[in-house]
Amino acid sequence: LQRIQNELPKPQQVKNIEIPRFQNTFLLGSLGSRGLTHALLAGEWIVKSIYNELSSEEESIFKEFLPERFLIRAWKQGRLF
Repeated sequence: LQRIQNELPKPQQVKNIEIPRFQNTFLLGSLGSRGLTHALLAGEWIVKSIYNELSSEEESIFKEFLPERFLIRAWKQGRLF
């Protein structure tokens, strides 16, 4: 484990991280009590993403909601291992 941890680049050394994910697989869940209002907007973004119709503003917001944000945050804070 220590060897793997030492081989990982430090967060300050990396500008862009590519995290593999399933292609053409989408999930909209865990919306909680605001699901009734957020589901419509999120569903629209997912459909636009499928058809590559996101505007640049929508795309930047869409990327903020990708699940790997939790993995990247943990890695930057040194909590990955």
